[in-house]
Amino acid sequence: MNAIQPSRPPLQPQKTRRQERRRKTVQRQQRHPNRTLVLENTAKLFANCAISAITLYGLVQLAPYLWSQQQKSNAINTEVKQIEQRVGHLRQDLNRYFDPRQSHSLMKEQNNLIEPGQRQVYFLDKSR
Repeated sequence: MNAIQPSRPPLQPQKTRRQERRRKTVQRQQRHPNRTLVLENTAKLFANCAISAITLYGLVQLAPYLWSQQQKSNAINTEVKQIEQRVGHLRQDLNRYFDPRQSHSLMKEQNNLIEPGQRQVYFLDKSR
């Protein structure tokens, strides 16, 4: 029993599963250090493309509505211009009807009357 016994190797702590997992993830990260950035940028790119596609679809759907509204607006604008011209003529006539200096000439126009000192002129058609 006094024989020399072989020396024991130094005791090492037992490796737990957590430590093994950590080492594996560290090794993976060391293999692909930018992997998270790549995944993040890919997700952003996909989201932006989806938003752009939805926006374009909405614009395509709104384009015919915009064109029809522009046509209606142009039609209304032309009607407004015509009515403004008509209103302008009516205002001139209204001012003329209420002008006391022109009342005598208006009575002549509307009643086909002539003054006593004037002669009425009739135009004859010579082709008959």
